[in-house]
Amino acid sequence: MVNGIIIVQKNVRRKMNNKEILAYIAGFVDGDGCIGFSQRSNKNRYYPYLRIANTDMRILKFIKKFFGFGSIQIANTTYRSSPNCKVCYYYQTTNQKATKIITAIEPYLLLKKKQANLVIKFQSKVKNYGYWNKNSKLFDWQEGYYKKIRKLNKKGIK
Repeated sequence: MVNGIIIVQKNVRRKMNNKEILAYIAGFVDGDGCIGFSQRSNKNRYYPYLRIANTDMRILKFIKKFFGFGSIQIANTTYRSSPNCKVCYYYQTTNQKATKIITAIEPYLLLKKKQANLVIKFQSKVKNYGYWNKNSKLFDWQEGYYKKIRKLNKKGIK
């Protein structure tokens, strides 16, 4: 892991330690991130993902460099309400790599702690990412986790 963010406290500059960086990243996940499950295109299994959106690519590049994996893409611009809107980017990672980050930042999450715990629990039960029959008990079990996290991620007033 890379130390790289400098913080200022009472005119003293220092690099953040790894725990501080994880807490900093957790703040971005709580504010601009999404922890969830997605379904494979052949619709026979689910996998966890982590996505963090921001208009400043520098923080997303820092997160990618800190963990050493993931991808950064331009978000869909179809939904921009004004031509004056900034371009939005997102960092994303899936499966075990998403779970690795989620596990590392979970102690520091405030708003998305329940979603993080669902992904961690899901991942601890999944031993093989083989493709399972849609009618199997394993698929039903995965779909239960998917529905729980969708409910937690529902937009609007709860």
